[in-house]
Amino acid sequence: MRAHRIKTLQVSELNLIMLFLLLLCAPMLDYAFGGLFSFVDELSCLIICAWAFLRACENKLGTHEKRSIAYMVIICILGCFGNLLYGFQTNIFGVAVDLFTCIKLFICYLSARVVLKDRRNCLSAFQTISKIFLSFAFLGLILHVTGIVNMGSGRMMFGVPCYQFFFSHPTNLAAYCVGCAALLFVDTTPSRGWIVLSCILLIATQRAKAIAMAFVIIFLLFYNVAKRGDQAPSRWVFVLLGIGSAILAMDQIQEYFLTSTSARSLLMQDGVDIAFNCFPFGSGFASFATYMSGAYYSPLYYEYGLNSVWGLMPANPSFVSDSFWPAVIAQFGFFGTLLLILLLGELFKSISSDAKGKGVRFAAYGIIPIYLLILSTADASFFNFYGPYYALVVAAIVNLPSEQGASVLSA
Repeated sequence: MRAHRIKTLQVSELNLIMLFLLLLCAPMLDYAFGGLFSFVDELSCLIICAWAFLRACENKLGTHEKRSIAYMVIICILGCFGNLLYGFQTNIFGVAVDLFTCIKLFICYLSARVVLKDRRNCLSAFQTISKIFLSFAFLGLILHVTGIVNMGSGRMMFGVPCYQFFFSHPTNLAAYCVGCAALLFVDTTPSRGWIVLSCILLIATQRAKAIAMAFVIIFLLFYNVAKRGDQAPSRWVFVLLGIGSAILAMDQIQEYFLTSTSARSLLMQDGVDIAFNCFPFGSGFASFATYMSGAYYSPLYYEYGLNSVWGLMPANPSFVSDSFWPAVIAQFGFFGTLLLILLLGELFKSISSDAKGKGVRFAAYGIIPIYLLILSTADASFFNFYGPYYALVVAAIVNLPSEQGASVLSA
């Protein structure tokens, strides 16, 4: 009986490791094979949720997790009410997919938290895969900078071409480098060389958000060495990080929030107007600033004259989902936006509580939420395809074996 239990546990861990590897490679495979792997993140989320449901009898949800689920349910109800009341999006499939996209990261993390409980070998395997990924990405950077192989999008900074590895966009490379950095902060002594390597790759993408995140990671790395402890930084440290990140990302802030003619700025302005006009429910799912609102072109874009804006046109809605808060404000209304902020707060409290109970340092469990908040200024961060990947990473970190956590605390 015991031998069977051990064998089952090992198979479960192997399945999770393969799923993690698939989530890491899927965006590159999708780019290489023209969309064949575009639904891997959604499928992975469903698998993790089903797996968690089967293990639910072995795990009890805490207060933060219960509140998170309640907030998600209310947000979904508000969005559906908006669809029924205003009818801006009538395609049922588009509404259903958008609803799932909006809650995918949240339900995936809550499920991964259950699935990864007591999976002791997964964290170590995730770290090994991350080191292999960073090694190949850095090798690609050398080949790219030396002009042997072109792996960029054409952008130049100080004569150096931007870098995206095998991804379709530099931002995607940055997202996975942040996940790798989080995993490599976990050990008793953080893997400083690998973390610095991830920061080099972040800077090589030449995206303002990635450079700002590299600053945050390097700051936390030095902060950990200077303090010789793993307690969370004080609020003044976060103020300093916020100011530094804002300075580094100033060109993007200028473009997205202060340039009134840019697509993202217009989406924000009109998103607020829609929230007022559709008070209190919002315009509903797949109606504004999400991928499905462009795929099943929402009449709101015509109503607000956005159909003539580059990147928001019916034939080329490439910028329609390049934002987060406009979608939240417009589709869920002001009340729904407040609920989503509360949801983010409860999930972070859940992550923080689990992590502190296992002695996990702040930099390990904190940099992914920080990055998602930075990214949310100009990207559909919490709705994006790397949500399930981040869910597995954070869940593996906060499920650190107790004896390993104790060694981190005593370091």
